[in-house]
Amino acid sequence: MGDLIMTQPDRKLRRVACLQAPHLSFNPQTLDTLIDEGFTDINLWIKEEGGQNYGHFLIDDARQMTQMAHDRGLDVVLFSLYIKGQEPLVHREPERAMIGHPWPP
Repeated sequence: MGDLIMTQPDRKLRRVACLQAPHLSFNPQTLDTLIDEGFTDINLWIKEEGGQNYGHFLIDDARQMTQMAHDRGLDVVLFSLYIKGQEPLVHREPERAMIGHPWPP
């Protein structure tokens, strides 16, 4: 049997800034600062309704922030509250749970 040659794929290290304070970071100046600091991506937590609270962008604000980021060459990672507070659903359909421990606890 011949020699096994393992090659590593070309990888590019990415830096993600988690923007968890919409009342402070929902502006283009924040993105410009992040670019100057070498970040390649931003991360936003989103929610569909209600007022802004610590850590969560409303959908429309996230859409605007995403456009501002893309206009500057930044990529965006969005996290949602999918399944949070959905215990009845997870009981009915346990395969939808996005947790690393058995359900129910």
